[in-house]
Amino acid sequence: MNEKMVRIIDFYFACPDSSVYDIAVCMNAWCFKCDGSFNKAKACALVQAYENKHPLSREECEAMPVLAHGAAMRFSPRELMTDLPLRGVRQR
Repeated sequence: MNEKMVRIIDFYFACPDSSVYDIAVCMNAWCFKCDGSFNKAKACALVQAYENKHPLSREECEAMPVLAHGAAMRFSPRELMTDLPLRGVRQR
C-alpha cells in the first residue's frame, strides 16, 4: 500500500453489541483482492491489530465465520447497487 489512510472506523460507536461483528464488516470491506479472492494475510493483520488493544474472546473468534457471512449478506448488496464501493482496493 502507499501508506495513505483512506478510511477509519470507530468500533466503539459502530455496533452496540460485540465488536467482533464490526471486525467482520471490515474484513468484508477491506480484505478482498481486486479479483474477488479473500486476502487472508490482510484479514489476519486486521484482527491482530485490533487484538493489540482489545483481545477477542475464544467465543468471539469462533463466531467470526458466521458473523463474516452475515456481514457479507448485509453489505454486499449495497456495494452492488451503488457507485460507492466498500472495498478500498477497487476503483471504478
